[in-house]
Amino acid sequence: MISDAEYIEQSVPRSMYFFRTIREYCTTIALSFYENDSEYIQRANQIKEECERVGRAGISGVSGGISKEAFDSEIFLTPYTLPLEELTEKLFGIKIATDITKREVDLRPSRVLDASSARIAELTRIDKNARRILAEFITFVQDILVKQRSNLLFSSCYPILFEFMIQQAKLYDTELDRLLARQALDPIYVVNHQFLFNVSMHHIATFLRGYIDPAHTEQTAELDQFIRDFSDLILQYQKAAANPYIQETLMHKSIAILNRFNTLVESLIKDLLKTKIYFIVEPAFLDNMYTDIHYFQYVLMQNEKEGPKM
Repeated sequence: MISDAEYIEQSVPRSMYFFRTIREYCTTIALSFYENDSEYIQRANQIKEECERVGRAGISGVSGGISKEAFDSEIFLTPYTLPLEELTEKLFGIKIATDITKREVDLRPSRVLDASSARIAELTRIDKNARRILAEFITFVQDILVKQRSNLLFSSCYPILFEFMIQQAKLYDTELDRLLARQALDPIYVVNHQFLFNVSMHHIATFLRGYIDPAHTEQTAELDQFIRDFSDLILQYQKAAANPYIQETLMHKSIAILNRFNTLVESLIKDLLKTKIYFIVEPAFLDNMYTDIHYFQYVLMQNEKEGPKM
């Protein structure tokens, strides 16, 4: 069982990551439809606005609980979040909740100052609210996916991107379930979690490869290599025996590949902001993917630090 202080420290940064991630997914979904499918645009915006409402309330209630590790990992805010949001607003003529980003810029790491029953009750309410929003989001995206594959609906997003969104939402729901039950990490949970996150990283490399201007041959070649690297790593996880030494080796391989991938994606974002490169997707999408990479790095760091010896 995890303590009240551990629950707060694990829950606060995760909820901030979650509400940003889902509202960014909803922005991508809304921009992928044309006016004749306005009901899907409206539904995506409704879920986004609910994430904004709960996210604002969560920031107002932060009084400790953002560890230095979570803060430095940039799992809910990167140096490029605000510039990419503002560029997306400019290019697409939409409004993004940059007020939340600006408030997050002012946050600093802090210890758990309040582990009272009232604080625990409030965080529990937020986490349960997050699970409700997740269920609504998954149902919504599954409906899109079924109709898209039946030629009943057109979206400029790939079906595999919708599958990715569903998988990420389910991954986070699994984390919430563990936190609300106050369960500590166990070896099976850790290995399965790492496997699924490596699948997500393979998807991210594939998405970026599909959205980048193919004239940028050096970057496309690098992305192709990461697609192969993550494919190989996924296969190794699938074949790995339940051996603590093998599983620890795989975790360190994940960390090494992910660190290199993080460097590449950051360079792509910098080039985009300097108008040296072009993507056929909204700029905020890149920060979304970049944040997902940081979140997996954070998960691996926590597994290494807090997880059981496998």
